[in-house]
Amino acid sequence: MHVCVTADIEKFSDAIAKYGVSCSVNDYHGLRALLDIFCEEDVPSTLFMLGRYVESTPTILDIVRENGHEIASHGYTHLDLRSLSPIALEEELSHCNRLFSARGFRAPYYGFSRLMVKYLEPYFVYDSSQIPVRSASRMDRFLNVYMLSESLMEIPISTVGIVPLTSMVLRMCPLSLAKIMALYTLKRDGYLVVNFHPWEFSFVPPEVPVPFYVTKNAGAAFIKKVKRYLKFLRELNVDFITMEQVYELYR
Repeated sequence: MHVCVTADIEKFSDAIAKYGVSCSVNDYHGLRALLDIFCEEDVPSTLFMLGRYVESTPTILDIVRENGHEIASHGYTHLDLRSLSPIALEEELSHCNRLFSARGFRAPYYGFSRLMVKYLEPYFVYDSSQIPVRSASRMDRFLNVYMLSESLMEIPISTVGIVPLTSMVLRMCPLSLAKIMALYTLKRDGYLVVNFHPWEFSFVPPEVPVPFYVTKNAGAAFIKKVKRYLKFLRELNVDFITMEQVYELYR
């Protein structure tokens, strides 16, 4: 059985921009906490890097590479790509590609549209933007890895029923339930794909005017929870692999 741990490397201010508010946290502290956990638990991961973050902090690529993680793309601006014109979408992807090369892509807000496929194909071999329960007419239709086109593979976030195994779900639900969902998914699919954000490991002021589920249980409590979650997965004798390795296994 395989576990693919991923993270969207973005600033908190980018993550909450769609709510029309602005707030900064110690983004570097969150990234460092995330990487330290992966190091302590010996977990290779795939990090979807936001181009604007890389441009403002170029050393971030060196930090990620030094820790042995796969670098993938999260776009440039953290806009919902489904709202962009074809010209703007092409510029979003090409701008990020000029900053660093990557084989994989994940859209901000998991905002996937089939219309994006032809724009992704020239740059990437896999996409991981889909949450099946959001994008499929039947809940079980696209749970597993499948080909979006002849050259582009989709590796969706793991889902149990109507519940995607995103970091928000892990923050909100009891650890015991998260473990049950992970076990169920591993037995059903043979692999598990989960995702985190570095700002979730930082202290977020409670007065930030965003929906409660955005920041609920972030910070020190989440650091402890993720450590326990990864230790639990390690005890199952799973193989932790990067998303690029998932691609190689299933292509």
